[in-house]
Amino acid sequence: MKPGHGPANRLPLAIGGALVFFCGLWLLDYPKPMVDDLFYTGAALNLAGGGDFSNPMLVRQEFPSHFFFVYPPVHAHVLAGWLKVFGVSAASMTGFQMTIYFTIAAATIAVLRKHRVPAWMEWLVPLGVNAGFFNDGLRTEPLAAALIMAGFALVECAGWRGAAVVPGFLLLALGGLTAPRAMVFAAAFGVLMIRRLWREPAPARRPWVLLALAVSAVAVAGMLFLWMIGFRLEEFLHTFHFHAAGAFKRFGPGKWKLFERFLDIQTSGQMLLMAMSVFFLVAAVFRRPLDESAWVGLALAGGILVSGLIGGLYFGSAWYVILMLLFVAASLWRKVSRPAAIVLCPVLVLAFLAANSSVFAEVASSLHGDIQADLGPQGDAARAMTPTAGHPLLVDTVVARYVYDYRLPQGCVDFGFGAPFPKFDTPQTDLRAGDIYLVGPSSLTMLEQSTHLDQKAPEEFQAGRRRWRFFRHPRQVFIITAEECGDRRTP
Repeated sequence: MKPGHGPANRLPLAIGGALVFFCGLWLLDYPKPMVDDLFYTGAALNLAGGGDFSNPMLVRQEFPSHFFFVYPPVHAHVLAGWLKVFGVSAASMTGFQMTIYFTIAAATIAVLRKHRVPAWMEWLVPLGVNAGFFNDGLRTEPLAAALIMAGFALVECAGWRGAAVVPGFLLLALGGLTAPRAMVFAAAFGVLMIRRLWREPAPARRPWVLLALAVSAVAVAGMLFLWMIGFRLEEFLHTFHFHAAGAFKRFGPGKWKLFERFLDIQTSGQMLLMAMSVFFLVAAVFRRPLDESAWVGLALAGGILVSGLIGGLYFGSAWYVILMLLFVAASLWRKVSRPAAIVLCPVLVLAFLAANSSVFAEVASSLHGDIQADLGPQGDAARAMTPTAGHPLLVDTVVARYVYDYRLPQGCVDFGFGAPFPKFDTPQTDLRAGDIYLVGPSSLTMLEQSTHLDQKAPEEFQAGRRRWRFFRHPRQVFIITAEECGDRRTP
């Protein structure tokens, strides 16, 4: 057994490092816009502006319910509360997401400290969080992970002490209710929490006491959920099923197709961490006896397997694979020889740095001046435009952030979801005369590929020996009419 690093209850310095890391990324405008941002945050923006629990920017999707019942309500209500406190702005929106990332990192570091991992491993956690979520924009899965990890950390670190059991299970249940694909992982952590409490000697411990506390916490989470949807459970279930069934059909038949889509959205660095997690898991299992870190890794492996079998691996799932790697690596570090442990450190550090290399390259390019922050020649004209009955404005996430600062004029439609569900990517499916598109470089590129639009392509450049491609003007705004697009290209 190798020596630890001081008392487990001392505040880890790595938590301060995580705070600095995510504050720095926030100041550098991370996370970057992603196509789903307005889909998942529109209801929160509407609530923060005094509206009801609906997303007016999805009106053309023609969902069965007026309310935003295509997804669980937790994220929208939490974000709306944040926006009511800090105001609606791009800084507030990205600040919310970075606060979530910090919460995930802090909770994970606290649990690793409880397991007495080496101090250097704690410093990998912020890199792991960023690698797990940096392509996901403002989606809901990070909040689910933050609630799950916070609940797990409460019980893992405090046990029966400090009245942590009910709040721990409450946070865990809310995390599972925040994003559907997080439910499996919430269940996995729930098993770990029950195991933790059951193994702890305590005079008040009784099976029925533990069961009553867990059930009461889940019941409170369920009541909060019902309150958030206005107790319209039947309407919610119908709309949610309508959206889920259409989304699965759109992705293609079979679970393997869904798994392929999960792999397609991963970077090479993320794939490296995933491959290492499998290798380290096998190595940890064969080095018995299994310690607590190995059991966490096994629980996560079970959650990943079940999620894959039901088609639940997609955005946000990479985090749980990376988390598994951290815990099984911690277990291995205790069991291997000192020379092997010395090798383990640089291998993991380099792998986590590689998984974040595209972010580092983008930051370096921005600081060097290769990436410009201007809106382009049409920026002022776009800012002055408002929707009319004859000329609806379809805006993408770049325009929503950099032109309108998320304070969009009433009547704007989400460019990426401006066609009847399950269609999306509006110009590929639903060109309508009179529509005006206010879009950034990525959306313009998609317009050029899917229609007969004759427009100069946005300027790109390659960084890092041509390994990464970035837009030179990622905030540039383009004003395009549906008539300019002509018609759709034949596939």
